[in-house]
Amino acid sequence: MTIETRVLRGVSRLLSVPTDTVTVEDNLYSIGIDTIGMIVLLIDLEAEFDIFIEEDDFKYVKDIVYYINDMTVPV
Repeated sequence: MTIETRVLRGVSRLLSVPTDTVTVEDNLYSIGIDTIGMIVLLIDLEAEFDIFIEEDDFKYVKDIVYYINDMTVPV
């Protein structure tokens, strides 16, 4: 499963919507994720990917995908 798919699954689970209704181009706040939701999402994604996410200024779903990809790609 790709990073994008796993992030989209986490976002859709948080919002209780089908995965196919969320895209990487979606603005997180426009689709209903508030500040508390963002904290919950990032905690879930940290557990999912076994990483620590320092960044908390994500605007779009793709921002999270890019960040996690950068954190998990071997150098």
